[in-house]
Amino acid sequence: MNDSQQPPANQTPPGRHGTFAALAFGLVFIGMGMPFVLMWAGIITPDPSKLKAPLWVVGCAGMAFVLAGLSFVLNAPGATLRRNGSLPETSPRPLRIAKDATSLGIIILLALVATWAAVGTGEIKTTISAGGITSQRSGDSTIGRIVFAAGAALCWIFVLFAARQMWRKHRAG
Repeated sequence: MNDSQQPPANQTPPGRHGTFAALAFGLVFIGMGMPFVLMWAGIITPDPSKLKAPLWVVGCAGMAFVLAGLSFVLNAPGATLRRNGSLPETSPRPLRIAKDATSLGIIILLALVATWAAVGTGEIKTTISAGGITSQRSGDSTIGRIVFAAGAALCWIFVLFAARQMWRKHRAG
């Protein structure tokens, strides 16, 4: 490859099998999430005794996988990606917006799941390990709720940060 054939510094060269790999991973992730989305939609009826969360939480988790798969599929046509995984500015604007929307959707869905774990009903069994000593607690969900609340708060802060960054990027061009 001579200098005129080198990709720009902010892009990685396309792999020979990049499009196939993106489609394959995308379909795997979509396939992993769809059963849970179908449960949420009422198309598949789960055994209620095996559910540890409401169906909307199960659906959110499944939809996060579906959106991750769609994100892979959206990468497939643009063989050249930036080093951070985003599509280059030369990609069609609707494709870039769709890619960012899937990313933001994943973050929001994970924040919803973490929020439910923090404020939902039911018992949270906690296991704490430090220095080779493990303590399992059952009956008192306070520590688990605090940990999930902190995680949920971080997720929502990340949602706000990511949405702001995406808004700025798409508003500018």
